[in-house]
Amino acid sequence: MPSGASSSSFIEQVSQRASVTPFAAEMPFWDQWARWHFRMQPIPYVDELSAGERSAFERSIRFAYCSHRWMKLWYESNRQFLDPDAVNCVDDVLAQSG
Repeated sequence: MPSGASSSSFIEQVSQRASVTPFAAEMPFWDQWARWHFRMQPIPYVDELSAGERSAFERSIRFAYCSHRWMKLWYESNRQFLDPDAVNCVDDVLAQSG
């Protein structure tokens, strides 16, 4: 579970940028936390994925953390609290051209 400082930073930024209450900004925080756990399932097996599966996995990571501003903000606000192996894998994918 993330620390209060991490969640507070994300929630404050979403609240300010989207002009919503902090309570309303908690919803995308927890939504992204759940999505992170879903997206991380293939990481231990990424080298075993078929070319098509790996391509789809990498596209979904790039879409989430490059193209979608709230997901990107969540990742950047919480990366220090996430599994370092998963963060390294995501960072490697993000560093590649899509």
